[in-house]
Amino acid sequence: MDWNVPTTADFQITDDYRVASSMPTIRKILQDGASRLVIMSHFGRPVGHTDKYSWKHYLDKIQYYFGEPVCFLEHGLTQATLDTLEQGTHRVYLLENLRFHDEETNYTKYPEDNEARRVIQKLGDFYVNDAFGCMHRDHLSICGIHTNKRAFGYLVNSELEALKILMENKENKKILAICGGAKVHDKLPLLDALSKKMDHIYIAGGNINGIIKDNMEDYLTRISKNKARIYLMADGYSATSISNDENDMHYHTIDALPSDEFFYDVGINSMQDLAKLIVDSDVIFWNGTLGVVENKLYCKGSVALVEMLMDSSKQVIIGGGDTAGFVNNYPHQFDFVSTGGGACIDYISNGSLVGVDFFNR
Repeated sequence: MDWNVPTTADFQITDDYRVASSMPTIRKILQDGASRLVIMSHFGRPVGHTDKYSWKHYLDKIQYYFGEPVCFLEHGLTQATLDTLEQGTHRVYLLENLRFHDEETNYTKYPEDNEARRVIQKLGDFYVNDAFGCMHRDHLSICGIHTNKRAFGYLVNSELEALKILMENKENKKILAICGGAKVHDKLPLLDALSKKMDHIYIAGGNINGIIKDNMEDYLTRISKNKARIYLMADGYSATSISNDENDMHYHTIDALPSDEFFYDVGINSMQDLAKLIVDSDVIFWNGTLGVVENKLYCKGSVALVEMLMDSSKQVIIGGGDTAGFVNNYPHQFDFVSTGGGACIDYISNGSLVGVDFFNR
């Protein structure tokens, strides 16, 4: 599972979407009579055993989802865990944070008889991968478990089916991709792939700063020769640096942005252009917020877009990451909200994921 959820310093889970999304698979396994279920997930990016990233702090919250006791396997991928399972009387177990072991992220550096690699093969007879948010990573828990009995969970299957709507478009629908976020250079492979599949691509948010300041006209000209028509946001609200002071915020069109300022939200003209594109489309794919949504001054464009999409009758697919966390604050009924922003982008950019390729061998 991918239970890498956002939390507070006092160990509160602030968004349990990933945990809740994995429960249909877990319930199915238990209802079908599994004698033992070992749940594995990483949490954060610890270097070695780091107490603040231990699942022990969240056992009470996780227990809420289960109608039976959850036993914590505090020793992780060690022989002690196998001994506990051999003697255990529980049915549901939660393994300690996978990334406490270097083998999780660097398993190919270790021999197959390494303790962690050996132990993970013996945790169960059937391996179910429902960790879509990690499937773009060649990690031990994704590509290093070699049991012959394996399957994708409901979540992974639903994620892949939603992405096929975008990439295969068998019903020949008009598709609009809205690409926000902060770092356009990280999204170049995504934009390139989308330009060959989408009808329209609307680029907004912090991406525009990189496009303006890094002179990316040649790149835009190149991808504009593909299928999609490319649009850039027309205007927005900017400042020299992010703050909560309204006096620091200025309005500019994109051709008049001062060299020492950066856009932090879209403007009204941009939202009007975007509204017209939404009306003209059948499917909306949204990846990346339109502004700095954590700031009350620069969240208005993203709020307006959520409300616009909620009021529409369009098929809406949200591309995970920060966008998913943002839209899940609203009572939407979008067709699909991905649990994995990075995996979603990699799938669209590359046409597959290492975790999918591993299962298809």
